[in-house]
This record gives sequence, C-alpha cells and structure tokens, in this order.
Amino acid sequence: TFISKGVNGVVASRWQVDDAIAPEFIQNFYKALEEDAHPAVALQAAAKAYLQKNHANVAAQNPWYWAGFCYYGIDQQVKPIKRSSPFLLYGALPGAFLFLLAAYLFFKRRK
Repeated sequence: TFISKGVNGVVASRWQVDDAIAPEFIQNFYKALEEDAHPAVALQAAAKAYLQKNHANVAAQNPWYWAGFCYYGIDQQVKPIKRSSPFLLYGALPGAFLFLLAAYLFFKRRK
C-alpha cells in the first residue's frame, strides 16, 4: 500500500466515480490544499463546491456522484508541489527534438 511505503496520505474513491465529475472534484481538492487546508477539510471543501455548483440538478446531488472520495492517511497540512511547465515546454521538448534530428542526420550520412 502507499501508506506502508511512506506516503502520508492518499485520496481514493470507494467506488467507481463518474469520469465527468472526478477531474473538477480533484481540482477543487487541490485548490483547497493550496489555501492551507488540511486534507480532510480540503476534501470537504471540494464536496461543498461540487454541491454548490450543482444545486439546481437534483440528480447530481446524489451522494453516489460525490461521496465516494475519501482521504486515507495523516490529516496534516500539506502544500502541493507546483510543477513548472516552462522547462518542459522550452527546454526538454526542443532539446529532445534536436537530439533526434542529430541522430537521424548522423545515421543517414553513415549509410
């Protein structure tokens, strides 16, 4: 399990959740984490945001859609790691392209 390998906590679903709901729900969870919430509080905030957004849709308020997410682990304040995409976009991808181009030209001349 993740916990036995040193992970402090995991967000998981107890049943298969709707693919249309999960991304927004998890984004709301991470948004609450960035606002210094503890994981259990962030999960509650994500559920609340989902219910507020879908207040007019009675079917979407069914707990089957939003209550499957649970946090397992130590409930301590967590700061998500912000990933910077500029390196990937401006550094790694052009570098990989140039490497592949050089390898192609090298092997083409070798024949």
